[in-house]
Amino acid sequence: MYYGANLYVNGNVLTELVIPDGVTNINSSVFYGCKSLTDLTIPDSVTKIDENAFEECKNITKITVGNGVTSMDSSAFTGCNSLKTLNYNAKNVHDAFKRRKSLTRVILGENVAGIDANAFSGCSGLTDILIPNSVTEIEGGAFKDCSSLATVYYGSGEDEWNEIFIGANNDCLKNANVKYNTTSIPDDVTPTPKPDPTPVPYTPLECNVDYKVEGENITLHC
Repeated sequence: MYYGANLYVNGNVLTELVIPDGVTNINSSVFYGCKSLTDLTIPDSVTKIDENAFEECKNITKITVGNGVTSMDSSAFTGCNSLKTLNYNAKNVHDAFKRRKSLTRVILGENVAGIDANAFSGCSGLTDILIPNSVTEIEGGAFKDCSSLATVYYGSGEDEWNEIFIGANNDCLKNANVKYNTTSIPDDVTPTPKPDPTPVPYTPLECNVDYKVEGENITLHC
């Protein structure tokens, strides 16, 4: 079973898409130009996502990928320039999300074993990523030019982290702060608002009384 019809005409009203379980292939350009789509869920049954499948879905902000994907064309999400959050659980992270500068958070599931070359290359807005202890290999350039990457949440200890093969051109990953034995990314902390300043009590002025203002005596005449 596959999605093979071009849905461009309906793209103006499609905002959330949960592809039904049982679909195995998402064909070329099937959701091209669905500009109102903001939230996408791909089920475990999907094994293949073809070229330009979600091209120019410009307002999509969140994508969830199930664990069945084995083939994903590098152009599958071209033009998805509003993507902020990626939940990914397929065995290997493909390079279809490279150069998504709006992407800030990536959550990899326990099924992920490897991160392919250039997978997140050029994702300059990426700040946080959760990497499970199932990951054994991160190929060269996977995090190249991820200049905002600040924190890696890792599902096991420091010794296990040091056993992961990390290829060349991943300095942004190596320089990030690693929080060990963490299986989720904490919710953003909402800053506590500053209290309003204590109001100064109002004292009515009296007529024909001297008041000192900035070192000078002033008399209010009524």
